[in-house]
Amino acid sequence: EIGQVTKSFNEMIEEKKKLENISKDFFNNATHELKTPVTSIYGYVQILEEEDLDTLDEEFKKRAINRIMMECGKLKELIQNLLEISRCGVRKKDIKQEVNLEALISELCDRLIDRSRRLNKEFIVNIEEITILVIKEDIEHIILNLIDNALKYSKGKEIYISLNKPDNNKDNFVFEIKN
Repeated sequence: EIGQVTKSFNEMIEEKKKLENISKDFFNNATHELKTPVTSIYGYVQILEEEDLDTLDEEFKKRAINRIMMECGKLKELIQNLLEISRCGVRKKDIKQEVNLEALISELCDRLIDRSRRLNKEFIVNIEEITILVIKEDIEHIILNLIDNALKYSKGKEIYISLNKPDNNKDNFVFEIKN
């Protein structure tokens, strides 16, 4: 009996360690996901604060306001998802849907265009129209993080983003970000 109790105790310790690691990973991912839109909002607000608003071109002002609004919407959605998870709920958006990757990647590059210009980086994009069945929010976060990391950590000026189907293969595609 003591052997069984010891075994059960050791299994409980292992489960506790696994749960702690899962919790730590979740917290790290959540903070990264929250940091990205906050950084974008902060960057635009900083530019708007430091520059004379009359000297900024109207297109940039509109783009900055749209980006701030979009990032605030993403923050709101992320916080809502965190609240649902904390209540042990299942996200309603976890339903797979058809997503046009060409449109999504173009939108994400457009979202980061001002930041890339400030960092003296340029996106070189070669994307085929490809539609896949995924959870849109998840694939969007993955691609955004990859592009964001390319902006942060690349040493060169150009960031190559490509999406295409290999020859004679209709079921697979290749997505690359090179810098």
